[in-house]
Amino acid sequence: MHLSSSALVALAAAGVLAAGVLMGGCSSTSALALKEGDCFLYPDEGDTEISDVTTKACTEEHDAEIIGVTTVDGDEMPQSDALDAQAQDDCLAAFQDYVGTAYEDSTLGLTWLVPTQDSWDKADDREIVCVALTSDGSSLTSSVKDSRL
Repeated sequence: MHLSSSALVALAAAGVLAAGVLMGGCSSTSALALKEGDCFLYPDEGDTEISDVTTKACTEEHDAEIIGVTTVDGDEMPQSDALDAQAQDDCLAAFQDYVGTAYEDSTLGLTWLVPTQDSWDKADDREIVCVALTSDGSSLTSSVKDSRL
């Protein structure tokens, strides 16, 4: 999956992966298997395509949380501008539903994962994965669901 570079939060500060990520409560999860409510460690700064992430319990220190998953319709992958426009619309709506406040009124950041041409073709990937994270790159220690942050 492709991590959007045009997401609504500056991601440079979010590349805060710890060196020892194989601690208790962690597991490697395919980006294609992520679901709403999953908490995870954010990929290394500069990674724009990811295949796996390290998931964690939302009560443990983590960088991001899946707040929604939507589907792209059609047989042909949309152009990147159209895909990002759909992701922005879908993820803004998912943000309000999941967090309990509008993105514009929140202290959290928002980004999304979208299919790559390769994942679209080979894995039938049609999902937009909406991700909430802190806007300053700090860690979370609880779920953002209904947090109104």
